[in-house]
Amino acid sequence: MTGPTSQMLPPARRGWVAAGALLILTLALVPLMLGAWQDENRAQHDRVLLGTLHDAIRYDDEVLTMSARMAAATGDATWFARYEAIAAQLNSSFGALVALDPHPELQASVAATSQANDALVAMEQEAFRLTRNGQGSQALRLLTSPEYDRLKAAYTAGNEAAFGHLAADLVAQEQAAHTRLALAATGLASTFTLTLAMAAWSAHRLQRARRAHLAEQLESLRQLSEYRGWFINNASHELATPLTPLRLQLEVVQRLAVSLANAQLDSSLQVIDRNVMRLASVLKEMLLVAELQSSSQLLLERVDLAALSRGALEVARASATRKGVTLVLQCPEQLEAVADARHVREVLLNLMANAVKSTPPGGMVRLRLSPSGRWCEIEVKDSGTGIPAADIPKIFTPFFHAESRHPEGAGLGLYLCKLLIMRHEGSITAESNGPGTGATFTVRIPLAGPERSTTPRRREEKAA
Repeated sequence: MTGPTSQMLPPARRGWVAAGALLILTLALVPLMLGAWQDENRAQHDRVLLGTLHDAIRYDDEVLTMSARMAAATGDATWFARYEAIAAQLNSSFGALVALDPHPELQASVAATSQANDALVAMEQEAFRLTRNGQGSQALRLLTSPEYDRLKAAYTAGNEAAFGHLAADLVAQEQAAHTRLALAATGLASTFTLTLAMAAWSAHRLQRARRAHLAEQLESLRQLSEYRGWFINNASHELATPLTPLRLQLEVVQRLAVSLANAQLDSSLQVIDRNVMRLASVLKEMLLVAELQSSSQLLLERVDLAALSRGALEVARASATRKGVTLVLQCPEQLEAVADARHVREVLLNLMANAVKSTPPGGMVRLRLSPSGRWCEIEVKDSGTGIPAADIPKIFTPFFHAESRHPEGAGLGLYLCKLLIMRHEGSITAESNGPGTGATFTVRIPLAGPERSTTPRRREEKAA
């Protein structure tokens, strides 16, 4: 028998629906709370600004009166200039005052103040005219007359009324915004608490099913990762197998081309040779990546990093000489670390080869080795094409290469360097100020010390 109850959603699903509805209500309250918070902050800010404007206008008004009387009494151009500057400041302050709240009552107070201000300005301008005509005493009497003082008092009273209306309005706005904020915060907290409770209940009901589903997904990913490693390993081996006889036959043909003195044939064979070497390098990297992702064996022993650095520099010297790139080595006579010498050598060779490829003729590549606390820092710095800022976070990912440096290759070299260094509990970073500024790669691996084993041993790790 099928009834309405059997057609209802399962309890956990109903819980998620309820939680979703509460979440929507919670999200709807967020803009209200933010708006109230912003209104309250705006009102507080405007009240502070109002106080500042109040003090500034009162001060500037007194200075303006003094400047007008001194200009009328002395006729000094400095006092005339000061009068004009203070008048401009007052106009600016009144503009900011009106912009705070264009309330009708405020507008009326400002209008009354403006009438008194216009009369004061007219009397001050008349006094200035008298001063310029040599009637300074009459000008000073005009600016100290009872009429001038009356207008000044009306002007000041209008200002104070305007400030009073605006202050009361801002206080009312702040109180209203605070009330809205309190109500929105209470509602938000309540709905958020209910949402969390409903979500927790629903999650508890679905926990077993989700755990089983996650286990199936992890098993699928594990099988996929094993298949990928198997595929890369077997494909690399299958591709690498014919390379050895191909290179041998290529050498035979190159010797024949030299004896035939055929420049075009020799050029074509050089192109083939370069591409064969490039394919061999890519396959070597792929095989090493597959090896690291499967067996992950490290042969740890005391290694002289200074000797490895000198060896890597000598390997890179031939290509650097052909290209006209200067190599510089800065390292102590000896610096030991507990590491896998083969892997560290691979990292040094890769970084030096990349640096030489990226550096134009006449440039320089520097390999610097130095201790830093319990770490050894290996720095490879070139004056080459640099790396765009957008490429820095992606440069150590597999199958990625920065177009500004050397676009050829499979993009596995730096990814391989990162895998090797991470297995030594170290780090590798890249820095560049952008295209055309060169790049610096810094490797940090632990130095050999009393706490680290100096006996050759093997360590099994999982790939990072």
